[in-house]
Amino acid sequence: MPVAIRSYEQNCLNLSECVGEYITENNEAIQITSSNNQFYVTIPKRYGVLYKFKILPSRM
Repeated sequence: MPVAIRSYEQNCLNLSECVGEYITENNEAIQITSSNNQFYVTIPKRYGVLYKFKILPSRM
């Protein structure tokens, strides 16, 4: 079973500063991308299949 990716808080004043590729503790790459002023995270799931999720702003 794949190991869960630990979440952490990234303080970006502008989410576009966070666009890029990140390496997890399991040496898997996740990507944060933008398109039409919307942001997405792409992560590998089981068998290396990539899943893309929209990032929604949190309200505090």
